[in-house]
Amino acid sequence: MKIKIVDVYEEKGQLRVIVEHDYGKDNIGLSLDAEYLGSDGQPKWKSEVKSLMDKKYGHIGKDKSLPKKHVFKEEVGKTFEIGGE
Repeated sequence: MKIKIVDVYEEKGQLRVIVEHDYGKDNIGLSLDAEYLGSDGQPKWKSEVKSLMDKKYGHIGKDKSLPKKHVFKEEVGKTFEIGGE
């Protein structure tokens, strides 16, 4: 999968990287430490973006199809509890 870097900027203590790819766009938030150069001489954010994109889209087969999304409109506006008793 090819990833096009659209923008890289700092916002509210994070490094934001906007990328375009076969499946749309992603706006990725990384630590500001990612601005520094890695041992390979490339900015750390490049390898972090590659790793995150691989985790997110690496499971997609050769047909390049995303799993179907199931949106349940009847759940909108409902509340639920987590943890504790």
